[in-house]
Amino acid sequence: MATETEITVTETPQAAAPTTETRQRLVHYGDLEIPIPPTATPEDIRTVMLRTYPELTNATMMELPGGDVKFVMAAGEKG
Repeated sequence: MATETEITVTETPQAAAPTTETRQRLVHYGDLEIPIPPTATPEDIRTVMLRTYPELTNATMMELPGGDVKFVMAAGEKG
């Protein structure tokens, strides 16, 4: 007489796939927050911003933690 073999099946949890989600980078100018591509260089950002906002020609561009960029207008004399 043949004996039955007991088979136990257990499920092993699969590891979660690593996330590649990245935070959206932004350019801050006054009250504006403009999204920028993660691969944009500082030169790319300045070039694009100057096309739309020529008053930023003499502004200081600061890189913020997290990859954001902020434009700060330089104080000057009004004439």
